[in-house]
Amino acid sequence: MVSNQRVPIIPHSDFGDPECCGCLFGVVQGDPAEIVCNECLVVVRRVPASDLRRTLDEMELAGDVARALCPHCGATHLAPGFSRLKAFVCDNCGKAVKLPDDPALIRSSGNNDGRNTFRTRR
Repeated sequence: MVSNQRVPIIPHSDFGDPECCGCLFGVVQGDPAEIVCNECLVVVRRVPASDLRRTLDEMELAGDVARALCPHCGATHLAPGFSRLKAFVCDNCGKAVKLPDDPALIRSSGNNDGRNTFRTRR
């Protein structure tokens, strides 16, 4: 079955094998659930099935997470696995956002007219 639910992208290299190019995902075939690498098939963790989503979310947020505000709707966009964003599509309003090249500038929220508005990070 295919799901449209967002699943975290967690590099195996962040959790145990720096040489592995695979990503970790949750497998529920009873209790406990397993967190497995899609490349080398190593079981990284076993957790109660009821805790799988929370555990995957915590693992995802433990790595690099780039953040940006959508200038159209003010929602926060999180991009786990990235230390910096150049552009993104807002998960809330679906609009494309291009960020400035200068990391000292961040996009201000509350601008709903579609213009690019930036302010200096303090």
